[in-house]
Amino acid sequence: MVMLAFTLVTLIWLVPLQRAWALSHQGFAALRQGHLTEFTQALEQAYQLAPWEPYYPYQLGWNLGEVSYQMGQQPDLKTTLLDQAIAWFERGNHILPYQEFGYSNLGWLRLERGQPEQAKAAFLKAIQLVPAKPGVFFGLGLSSLKSGQPAPGLEAMALEILRHPDLLTSPIWGSPG
Repeated sequence: MVMLAFTLVTLIWLVPLQRAWALSHQGFAALRQGHLTEFTQALEQAYQLAPWEPYYPYQLGWNLGEVSYQMGQQPDLKTTLLDQAIAWFERGNHILPYQEFGYSNLGWLRLERGQPEQAKAAFLKAIQLVPAKPGVFFGLGLSSLKSGQPAPGLEAMALEILRHPDLLTSPIWGSPG
């Protein structure tokens, strides 16, 4: 009887998990073909089947954020995609609050969206989780500078350069803004 109950519980858990994985596979195939809407719908359905799994919100956040960076000529679409990416990263962070990946990416997206204070909060959480991660102190510094706080911004950037001196020769210094 116990074995039957265990088998039943396992099946109830595995079937949605496998279906979610299949949907995400279809979604990524659509994305490779440039079909963003089909990708988004497939991963949203996958998330609905396995809402405890942060993989789907993180993938939606990452990919919608990536596409938003390519929308320079379409500012309204860029804003919509950034807002969706931010919302998905927040959802993923709610599911898995101890993952630096979610917070650092949320920080960069919030910076791109023009929300430096919220970006700072996300970078601070990422730093709390993985302080040695390259780029998080730089993001914190940039957020602070854009928030009108030059002293903490320069301090964070100096710390980033001390930890990762290769940043000094990065092409990022030649980018506008």
